[in-house]
Amino acid sequence: MPNPFVEIISGFRKVEKHIISLIIAVFFIQLVDAAFFMLFNYYLRELNYNDSEIASITAFRYVAIMVLAFPLGVYIKGRRLIPFFRISSIALPLVSFTVIFAVEYRFQAGIMVGMILYGVLRLMLQVCALPFIVLNAKKETHSEAISLYFQTFSISVFASGLINYILASLAPDIFTEKLMLQIFALLALFGTFFVFSIKIKEPLSEKVSLRNVLTSYDWRLILNAIIPTILIAVGAGFTIPFINLFFQSVHGIDSRYFSIIGSFSFVLVAAMLLFIPFIQRHYGYRTAIVTFQGLAVLALFVMASTEWYSTYSFAMPIAVIAYLLRQPLMNVAGPSTSELSLNYVGERNQEILSALQAAVWSGSWFISSLLFGWMRNLDISYVNIFMITVILYIIATVWYIKLISAFESLKKS
Repeated sequence: MPNPFVEIISGFRKVEKHIISLIIAVFFIQLVDAAFFMLFNYYLRELNYNDSEIASITAFRYVAIMVLAFPLGVYIKGRRLIPFFRISSIALPLVSFTVIFAVEYRFQAGIMVGMILYGVLRLMLQVCALPFIVLNAKKETHSEAISLYFQTFSISVFASGLINYILASLAPDIFTEKLMLQIFALLALFGTFFVFSIKIKEPLSEKVSLRNVLTSYDWRLILNAIIPTILIAVGAGFTIPFINLFFQSVHGIDSRYFSIIGSFSFVLVAAMLLFIPFIQRHYGYRTAIVTFQGLAVLALFVMASTEWYSTYSFAMPIAVIAYLLRQPLMNVAGPSTSELSLNYVGERNQEILSALQAAVWSGSWFISSLLFGWMRNLDISYVNIFMITVILYIIATVWYIKLISAFESLKKS
């Protein structure tokens, strides 16, 4: 039996310097995204926005991504990707300041434009990152490089949550949600240094014009790979953006304590992600995806069901423990599902698949956010909304079993 720790350290040490620079840059840029994930809804609640209004604001972020992801995926094929990272690293923190200002003064046009621009700039990062890694990392380091990339959000959530908890505990009247969002937007600008330090000649894939889109890609493979992403994205859109509202409304957990819970959960995510290349090589996609994702669905069910008995004192600890288990279990499957999908569709289809996945996530979250707001207006409980996610995750997990079998057949043939 190989020593997993030796193999893991050896694998990560082989990842190229320019890939590491990109990953560090993404970490800093993700700091503001992580802060918005944990604190923005609390900030909106503090400004007396209701659940429906919060859902509408969240939805704006995903409109532009839903519309622009596909043409961007076609456009970047055959072009250098570093300029897109540079634009995102500078503009995303600046747009974040605009959004923070606009929601405070209920400047509707500013909120809409700011959230749309925020989504577009995140799209540049999201669509370009995986194709850049696949094109510019050695094939034998793909698993490690993709795993490191997926860790950036986990580590940024940990860092931002811990910093927020410490500062809010020391001086809660000074370090408000608004100030913390501004601090993290400022810290995100450090990512520009690492993006501009990448000096490589990028290998370019073959360009595809818009008029040749229908004939230039293997759409059957792409569709088969994208269906489980659609199911997971729609389900996640009902849950992930509003998980802090669930803990606040059902269990009375404020932003300070949710920050530390979120930080600890993503420490577990980051730790487990280190083992994904090892698990994948020695136990295959079935363990790395199906087993972990199945356990994550069970944890989500347990967490959501605590609303049924929330009046009991033990409900809140059960919800927190289930959330802490669900986070690493679900996120640990992410690098494997991405690598499986990229390998399944082949090199010719990778950029467009990455773009479509971004469009699917954003479009699904846009629709789910609007539906979430509508259902909350009807006083539908969080648990009933979250159970939609559970059902969709189960169907997606079954689909991944089929996709793994199809990929294994393709490899043999």
